[in-house]
Amino acid sequence: MWRAHEGEILQMKPYDNNSFISSSVDHSIVLWRGFDGKATCLFKGHSEPAHALCLYNNQVISATASNKIGIHSALNSKVRFNKIF
Repeated sequence: MWRAHEGEILQMKPYDNNSFISSSVDHSIVLWRGFDGKATCLFKGHSEPAHALCLYNNQVISATASNKIGIHSALNSKVRFNKIF
């Protein structure tokens, strides 16, 4: 066990056989390695918590309670964030 976020976890989605992604009320979205609990990528973007997550190809699509949708372009350190209203 490990402490994944500073706030409540809102969503968790499997990414592959060895990792998963989670979002929290602390405004963070994190890609985790499941076998040791290390964060491999921290996604920045929304100024509020992402209540919904969806994985599509190599992108993370997130949505907030105030109807904002964001797309993170990759699941690595070169991630780019695009916000759609």
